[in-house]
Amino acid sequence: HLSKCDIVISSGGLIKYEAAFCITPNACINSTNQQLTDSKILSKKKLTYNIGLEKDLIRQPDVLETKMKNFLSNHEIESQRKSMASNFDSNSTKTVASLIMQL
Repeated sequence: HLSKCDIVISSGGLIKYEAAFCITPNACINSTNQQLTDSKILSKKKLTYNIGLEKDLIRQPDVLETKMKNFLSNHEIESQRKSMASNFDSNSTKTVASLIMQL
């Protein structure tokens, strides 16, 4: 379960959303330009840390190392947790279920 993880590093797909919802700091290495675009948007809101596009990182391993160090800093991890907690309601699943039961 993602909420029990200290951090998550994913390939830029939907896992970054799940990690953010679980208030789990995460970083993504994007496989496609579409994932990169999406990750940039989430990164601006501190809901993920965008490491970059996989093919670029393969050619520039020093960039990968620098970005990983940045992601693993206490500042980045705490910034993500704070942003995630303010953007997601941890009781949302229960709230939706309650609303459905009222129908």
